[in-house]
Amino acid sequence: MPGRGCVTKGYVLRLSLLLSVPCWTLGALVVSACSSVPTSKSPDPPAVMLRFKPSPGQRFREHWVYDLDAPGSGIERWAYSFDVAVQKPDTQNTQHSALRYVVRRQYRAHLGRAITAPDLSGTHLNAMWGPDHSLLSDMNMEARSGEASADARAFAAGARFGMLVEYPDQPLSVGDSWSIEPRTLTVGPALAATLRPSYTLESISGQGEQRVAVIAADIQVDLVPEVLSNGVVVEGGGTASGSLRVRASDGVVLESRTVLHFNQEVRVQSMETLGYREFSATAHVVISDLQGQVDLAADPWRIEPTDPDEERACAAQLDAAAERAGHLTTPLQPQLLAALYPDALPTVPFAQSVEEAGSVLLLGADGKRFELDGVAYEPKDLPRALRNAPSARNALYLLAPYDMPVERLRAALLLIPGGVSPRLLVRAAGDEVSIPRPSRWLEEQLRAALAAGSSTDRQLLLNQLLVDHLVLCEGALDSYRRVTSGARAGLADLPERILSELARCGCTTTNLDGLEVTMHALFGWSELRALRLPFPRFERRLHGLPPTATVQDLVRSWDAAGQDAQE
Repeated sequence: MPGRGCVTKGYVLRLSLLLSVPCWTLGALVVSACSSVPTSKSPDPPAVMLRFKPSPGQRFREHWVYDLDAPGSGIERWAYSFDVAVQKPDTQNTQHSALRYVVRRQYRAHLGRAITAPDLSGTHLNAMWGPDHSLLSDMNMEARSGEASADARAFAAGARFGMLVEYPDQPLSVGDSWSIEPRTLTVGPALAATLRPSYTLESISGQGEQRVAVIAADIQVDLVPEVLSNGVVVEGGGTASGSLRVRASDGVVLESRTVLHFNQEVRVQSMETLGYREFSATAHVVISDLQGQVDLAADPWRIEPTDPDEERACAAQLDAAAERAGHLTTPLQPQLLAALYPDALPTVPFAQSVEEAGSVLLLGADGKRFELDGVAYEPKDLPRALRNAPSARNALYLLAPYDMPVERLRAALLLIPGGVSPRLLVRAAGDEVSIPRPSRWLEEQLRAALAAGSSTDRQLLLNQLLVDHLVLCEGALDSYRRVTSGARAGLADLPERILSELARCGCTTTNLDGLEVTMHALFGWSELRALRLPFPRFERRLHGLPPTATVQDLVRSWDAAGQDAQE
């Protein structure tokens, strides 16, 4: 049995942090609260000793209603009514209490409209409780189908949090505070949370069997960090406020109301954030006799209003990203290199789209350093490396910064062996827009993908980067998995599908600039072009340029129709 903290007289312990849990764990914080110690000139009521000891044969009805406002899904409601029977415990310890919960009614809704869900009617849940109201074992269940059993197990995992009210083993007076030891519990598939609860007795009212204790609780809940890849970690936490009413005679919780606010964040090496989302929720639990009914569809649906200005800004950002997204069905090295250095590309009013696979050659600004497919070479070693690169003979894409002196480009072209077709990466001229650049961390990941030993490894690294950016938007992640897990049909339209789902989740759920850079590397970039540079024709173009000409001056010298460039 978990250890109990000592009772503290006369003050209230305050804790607040961040929380993110699956929708079915909302019962976790039914007992969470913030409180203040009331002051009164009347004599203090006598102390109360809280013990959970419902009488065997006792029956009552519990009603649970949860509303969750989650990014991408809107308001969802889970509501259940249970018939509860207190049974004689099958144990030597007579202080334990065995409770059997039978689902009597259920109600599921999305945005205020009822939806179908697995029928849990008649499902049995069994639990053993200690005298301090601690749950002594996992709830077990009996369901009519596998689907109902899975849904019931999800509820049972969440209900364990909802029952996290534990009484101290000494009498309590109004204003007394206590805490229990932190514990780590499973809150969903591959998710666990560490809970640090504290409680305060706010008031005692009534006489005899009608005495009721009002308890406030603060529960700090920290999501156990989940490491995805590449130093990407999912973290979370939250705050809750509310109160609960406990019958002093037997420790049964009569009613609880809670307002929850929590978030989840995806971080990289403690350097930057890949996504952030906020949740709001309300939870209400009430006990009645066996004839009592609660309208499971009642109460307001809107928890937190959305900001229309933020929604418009998000939509505009996503529309711009969709216009720039490419539609290539395979990741190519040229588009990966262009994603790394988007603002270095010279602009042209014409050129061919990048359609063929090939090697990429990055020209250093000083003309003395080259990178072939992400690997650095000295000038003297470059010709041999090009001869040994099969993909270079298919096509060799050069990235020369637009402000590089054209003579340095010429010196690089002289190192390229015959039979290799050099093509200069350029960007289609148009309205000047701010092109996203990769962050330091993302640049590291893209460069690692560029230098990968095979196209398969490159694909895997880029796919994981995309998943890292989509982990907080389930709809976008599902769209990606549906396409990539099958015959890859619809891959060309995947960028638009992802961005459409992000419009529902909200732009905070991902680092949109990082996502767009990653999609440019995976799917291409609508503005990316390639300009053929046959050396003889290149030499002729040099004669008409001043000695200080740059690469940008060179591409502008091609005729507007682009005929020379494509011959």
